[in-house]
Amino acid sequence: MGFISFAGRVLLPSIFILAAWQRFNEFGDDGGAAVKLLEPKYALLKSHVTSSLGFQVPEIEIKHLVAAEIGLKGIVDRCVDGNC
Repeated sequence: MGFISFAGRVLLPSIFILAAWQRFNEFGDDGGAAVKLLEPKYALLKSHVTSSLGFQVPEIEIKHLVAAEIGLKGIVDRCVDGNC
């Protein structure tokens, strides 16, 4: 019974670690596929805010947003498990 408990405690975190490693590797130099998906959405948001409110939204590199999302996902996933 002790081995099954140990194996479960090792295997469950390893799944999350491998998922985080995969996201980190997909990020690459240009931000990966997530940047390609977020760029049109950010451009639409920027044009909507500019036309509605009348002020310019500052230029933001989308890959910085993706990097922040990866980091925050790690923090939030850790806190949801109760290990904050």
